[in-house]
Amino acid sequence: MAKMSSKSNKQKPAARTNNEASDQKSTTKKLSAAAIRRAPPSPKPPFATDQRVMHSSFGPGVIVTVGDAKLEINFKAVGVKWVLDSFVKAL
Repeated sequence: MAKMSSKSNKQKPAARTNNEASDQKSTTKKLSAAAIRRAPPSPKPPFATDQRVMHSSFGPGVIVTVGDAKLEINFKAVGVKWVLDSFVKAL
């Protein structure tokens, strides 16, 4: 009676073809592109002229002009300054 080795019972995993490998790569690229196109995080509420704000260094102030991401603010302690909107908090 012949013995069967355990090695002969194991099946080798199927080798990937070049098409399968390229399909997987293109899917990865598509997922990456989709991740880039995700909607940005919800923006802060927009600032308005005459709104009171607080800056960590300049203190309280009142918005004079609203730009894209910049605000012209009249600070009580230091006068008028242009500041990025991410550096102030609405009061």
